[in-house]
Amino acid sequence: MTAQINSLFDQAYFSDQTKKSGYEFQIRAALSQILLKVKLSSKTALPSNTTKTELTLQKLLTWIDHHYCQTITSKQLADSANISVRECQRCFSKTLHISPSKYIIHKRILTAAKILLQTDLSVTVISSNCGFNSPSYFTKTFKSTMNMTPVQFRDNYAKGNYKIR
Repeated sequence: MTAQINSLFDQAYFSDQTKKSGYEFQIRAALSQILLKVKLSSKTALPSNTTKTELTLQKLLTWIDHHYCQTITSKQLADSANISVRECQRCFSKTLHISPSKYIIHKRILTAAKILLQTDLSVTVISSNCGFNSPSYFTKTFKSTMNMTPVQFRDNYAKGNYKIR
Protein backbone atom coordinates (compact mmCIF):
# COMPACT_ATOMS: atom_id res chain seq x y z
CA MET A 1 0.00 0.00 0.00
CA THR A 2 2.79 2.45 0.87
CA ALA A 3 4.47 1.82 -2.47
CA GLN A 4 1.21 2.63 -4.29
CA ILE A 5 0.79 5.86 -2.34
CA ASN A 6 4.42 6.82 -3.01
CA SER A 7 3.89 6.15 -6.70
CA LEU A 8 0.80 8.37 -6.74
CA PHE A 9 2.67 11.11 -4.89
CA ASP A 10 5.46 10.89 -7.47
CA GLN A 11 2.87 11.17 -10.24
CA ALA A 12 1.52 14.37 -8.66
CA TYR A 13 5.04 15.71 -8.19
CA PHE A 14 6.05 15.04 -11.80
CA SER A 15 2.84 16.63 -13.05
CA ASP A 16 3.65 19.73 -11.04
CA GLN A 17 7.23 19.78 -12.31
CA THR A 18 6.28 19.44 -15.97
CA LYS A 19 3.35 21.88 -15.78
CA LYS A 20 1.95 20.42 -19.00
CA SER A 21 -1.51 21.48 -20.06
CA GLY A 22 -3.99 20.00 -17.61
CA TYR A 23 -1.36 19.23 -14.97
CA GLU A 24 -3.69 20.50 -12.23
CA PHE A 25 -6.14 17.72 -13.07
CA GLN A 26 -3.40 15.11 -12.98
CA ILE A 27 -2.35 16.33 -9.54
CA ARG A 28 -5.95 16.30 -8.30
CA ALA A 29 -6.47 12.80 -9.69
CA ALA A 30 -3.32 11.47 -8.00
CA LEU A 31 -4.19 13.09 -4.68
CA SER A 32 -7.78 11.78 -4.90
CA GLN A 33 -6.41 8.28 -5.42
CA ILE A 34 -4.14 8.67 -2.39
CA LEU A 35 -7.07 9.74 -0.23
CA LEU A 36 -9.18 6.88 -1.52
CA LYS A 37 -6.43 4.33 -0.82
CA VAL A 38 -5.89 5.68 2.70
CA LYS A 39 -9.61 5.70 3.40
CA LEU A 40 -10.18 2.18 2.11
CA SER A 41 -7.13 0.75 3.86
CA SER A 42 -8.02 2.02 7.32
CA LYS A 43 -8.29 -0.75 9.90
CA THR A 44 -11.70 0.36 11.07
CA ALA A 45 -14.84 -0.72 9.28
CA LEU A 46 -15.65 1.25 6.19
CA PRO A 47 -17.96 4.13 7.02
CA SER A 48 -21.46 3.93 5.61
CA ASN A 49 -20.78 6.92 3.36
CA THR A 50 -18.26 4.94 1.29
CA THR A 51 -19.88 4.88 -2.10
CA LYS A 52 -20.23 1.97 -4.43
CA THR A 53 -18.17 3.94 -6.95
CA GLU A 54 -15.27 4.24 -4.50
CA LEU A 55 -15.33 0.53 -3.73
CA THR A 56 -15.49 -0.30 -7.43
CA LEU A 57 -12.62 2.08 -8.16
CA GLN A 58 -10.52 0.41 -5.47
CA LYS A 59 -11.07 -2.96 -7.17
CA LEU A 60 -10.12 -1.46 -10.54
CA LEU A 61 -6.97 0.22 -9.22
CA THR A 62 -5.86 -2.93 -7.44
CA TRP A 63 -6.38 -4.98 -10.60
CA ILE A 64 -4.39 -2.45 -12.65
CA ASP A 65 -1.57 -2.52 -10.08
CA HIS A 66 -1.25 -6.27 -10.69
CA HIS A 67 -1.70 -6.25 -14.49
CA TYR A 68 -0.31 -2.93 -15.81
CA CYS A 69 2.60 -4.69 -17.53
CA GLN A 70 0.21 -6.72 -19.68
CA THR A 71 -1.98 -5.62 -22.55
CA ILE A 72 -5.21 -4.46 -20.91
CA THR A 73 -8.50 -4.10 -22.73
CA SER A 74 -11.39 -2.01 -21.46
CA LYS A 75 -13.47 -5.17 -21.20
CA GLN A 76 -10.85 -6.98 -19.10
CA LEU A 77 -10.64 -4.03 -16.73
CA ALA A 78 -14.42 -3.74 -16.42
CA ASP A 79 -14.77 -7.50 -15.93
CA SER A 80 -12.29 -7.35 -13.05
CA ALA A 81 -14.89 -5.39 -11.06
CA ASN A 82 -17.96 -7.07 -12.61
CA ILE A 83 -19.17 -3.88 -14.27
CA SER A 84 -19.76 -2.71 -17.83
CA VAL A 85 -17.09 -0.93 -19.83
CA ARG A 86 -19.14 2.28 -19.73
CA GLU A 87 -19.54 2.05 -15.94
CA CYS A 88 -15.77 1.56 -15.63
CA GLN A 89 -15.16 4.72 -17.65
CA ARG A 90 -17.74 6.64 -15.59
CA CYS A 91 -16.14 5.45 -12.35
CA PHE A 92 -12.70 6.78 -13.35
CA SER A 93 -14.11 10.00 -14.78
CA LYS A 94 -16.33 10.74 -11.77
CA THR A 95 -13.73 10.01 -9.11
CA LEU A 96 -10.31 10.57 -10.67
CA HIS A 97 -11.15 12.88 -13.57
CA ILE A 98 -9.03 10.77 -15.91
CA SER A 99 -9.80 7.92 -18.29
CA PRO A 100 -8.79 4.35 -17.42
CA SER A 101 -6.38 4.23 -20.36
CA LYS A 102 -4.65 7.46 -19.30
CA TYR A 103 -4.37 6.15 -15.74
CA ILE A 104 -2.75 2.94 -17.03
CA ILE A 105 -0.29 4.90 -19.17
CA HIS A 106 0.67 7.13 -16.22
CA LYS A 107 1.12 4.04 -14.04
CA ARG A 108 3.40 2.51 -16.68
CA ILE A 109 5.43 5.69 -17.15
CA LEU A 110 5.98 6.18 -13.42
CA THR A 111 6.99 2.55 -13.02
CA ALA A 112 9.39 2.90 -15.94
CA ALA A 113 10.87 6.04 -14.35
CA LYS A 114 11.59 4.11 -11.17
CA ILE A 115 13.17 1.25 -13.10
CA LEU A 116 15.31 3.72 -15.06
CA LEU A 117 16.72 5.06 -11.80
CA GLN A 118 17.14 1.71 -10.08
CA THR A 119 18.66 -0.40 -12.86
CA ASP A 120 20.87 -0.30 -15.92
CA LEU A 121 18.29 -2.10 -18.07
CA SER A 122 17.93 -0.83 -21.61
CA VAL A 123 15.01 1.39 -22.59
CA THR A 124 13.75 -1.42 -24.83
CA VAL A 125 13.64 -3.92 -21.96
CA ILE A 126 12.04 -1.40 -19.61
CA SER A 127 9.39 -0.47 -22.15
CA SER A 128 8.49 -4.12 -22.62
CA ASN A 129 8.48 -4.82 -18.86
CA CYS A 130 6.10 -1.89 -18.31
CA GLY A 131 3.54 -3.01 -20.87
CA PHE A 132 4.52 -0.99 -23.93
CA ASN A 133 4.51 -2.96 -27.18
CA SER A 134 6.85 -0.54 -28.94
CA PRO A 135 10.00 1.13 -27.59
CA SER A 136 9.40 4.11 -29.87
CA TYR A 137 5.85 4.58 -28.54
CA PHE A 138 7.21 4.24 -25.00
CA THR A 139 9.85 6.91 -25.65
CA LYS A 140 7.28 9.23 -27.27
CA THR A 141 4.84 8.76 -24.37
CA PHE A 142 7.57 9.11 -21.74
CA LYS A 143 8.78 12.35 -23.33
CA SER A 144 5.22 13.67 -23.58
CA THR A 145 4.63 12.95 -19.89
CA MET A 146 8.02 13.81 -18.40
CA ASN A 147 9.24 16.43 -20.92
CA MET A 148 12.40 14.41 -21.57
CA THR A 149 13.33 11.08 -23.08
CA PRO A 150 13.95 8.05 -20.85
CA VAL A 151 17.70 8.35 -21.45
CA GLN A 152 17.69 12.04 -20.55
CA PHE A 153 15.63 11.23 -17.43
CA ARG A 154 18.13 8.57 -16.35
CA ASP A 155 21.08 10.89 -17.02
CA ASN A 156 19.50 13.81 -15.14
CA TYR A 157 18.19 11.99 -12.08
CA ALA A 158 20.23 8.82 -11.61
CA LYS A 159 23.23 10.88 -10.55
CA GLY A 160 21.58 11.57 -7.20
CA ASN A 161 19.84 14.79 -8.11
CA TYR A 162 16.48 13.15 -7.44
CA LYS A 163 15.28 9.78 -6.24
CA ILE A 164 11.79 8.40 -6.77
CA ARG A 165 10.39 6.70 -3.68
